Amino acid sequence: MSTPRLLLRPTPRNQSPKKNTPAAFNLNKNVDATTKGGKAGFNQFDPVLAITGFVSRRFGLVGGLAVVAILASTEGKDIVKALLAKPAEKGTGEVFETENGVEYEDILIGADGEGKAPEVGKLVGMTVEVTIADQTFKKNVAFKYGSKPYQSLVCAGLEEGIESMRVGGRRKLTIPLALAPAGMRLPPGVPLLYDVTLNEVFENYLS
Repeated sequence: MSTPRLLLRPTPRNQSPKKNTPAAFNLNKNVDATTKGGKAGFNQFDPVLAITGFVSRRFGLVGGLAVVAILASTEGKDIVKALLAKPAEKGTGEVFETENGVEYEDILIGADGEGKAPEVGKLVGMTVEVTIADQTFKKNVAFKYGSKPYQSLVCAGLEEGIESMRVGGRRKLTIPLALAPAGMRLPPGVPLLYDVTLNEVFENYLS
């Protein structure tokens, strides 16, 4: 990975006034829209309730309670780990530029030694807010890092921009059109902005 270049000029996002976006550049035509009502549509299936319900029917109340106790113990360990984890640090406000022209500014930096970083082949979970002029679109995204073809909001610019992030970090990206999602069109002089929060990085056990 090449060393990003520190930019001495202010980030464009603080300079460019909002512009009215023509209908031809409607963001919802370029990326997947959220479900009706603005809900993300995630976590509609609760595996804990499904498993405990099945065990309770199969083995009775005692078996169901045993499974609940095991799951509660596991989740309790995760809660304790989260409480003991070091908090993310506030960024310095510096703007960097990668070799291919992606500019980024760290708003929050995941704690060193605590946060995991994206690696090729791993599953990455994040919250992404995309802004084009006066339009903003926010979505939870999970994808296999380094996997192509890219889907939805995921693009070469996003992957390059989060390469050095750690879990718990938040970063603002300015992505050049050449590294934007396929088929994306931008109004003249309007940047493509991503506000990314890295939520989790998992080992990928799927082919």
